[in-house]
Amino acid sequence: MLRTLADYKPLRLRISMNGVSVDKETFLVAIGNGSTCGGGFRLNPSAEIDDHLLDVNILDPISVPVLLWHLRRSFRGPSARLAM
Repeated sequence: MLRTLADYKPLRLRISMNGVSVDKETFLVAIGNGSTCGGGFRLNPSAEIDDHLLDVNILDPISVPVLLWHLRRSFRGPSARLAM
């Protein structure tokens, strides 16, 4: 994981939803109807499985040390919501 993170470069994405379009560099985009994914990562901590909605969280580019410091919070949740 550390080797992958060391080589990772943010991606520029254009994201359109609900009539709003954003063009920005991103580290991660998490879309889901449940709060956890991939082994318990709480990437959409406010998502509710039965509300018939998809939650979208966009993480701006951050440094690897900052990511690792916050990584433990992704298992505990809830994490701060990221505005688009």
